[in-house]
Amino acid sequence: MRVEFSPEIFKGSEQLPPIVAVLACVVDGRHDWSPDPLTLEAAERYFKIHIPTMCSIYLELGRKGTVSSAWRPPPNTESVHVNLGDLADVAGDLCRSAVLVVAGSPSHPTRCFLR
Repeated sequence: MRVEFSPEIFKGSEQLPPIVAVLACVVDGRHDWSPDPLTLEAAERYFKIHIPTMCSIYLELGRKGTVSSAWRPPPNTESVHVNLGDLADVAGDLCRSAVLVVAGSPSHPTRCFLR
């Protein structure tokens, strides 16, 4: 899923844990982050104050995501817009593993479907 942060989330220190959690999912390859220039600028200011030791790593992650998205064909994936009011909830959802529920029938056992 492509994550689009609103620049407004990069304000207070209380937003740091959910932001870092989502970016950890990006590092793991579970989600993509390709910030626009305004968002990347807000993130840079925020990271320099709140996590200066990780600032260059997260900024490079954002820049690489932006460059990567420029070379890809138009995305067929959904994107999620993360605003200040829903940051914690969206971060929790994005970092939670998906659950696959499959119902099998006697003629088509589930174990064959999942192979």
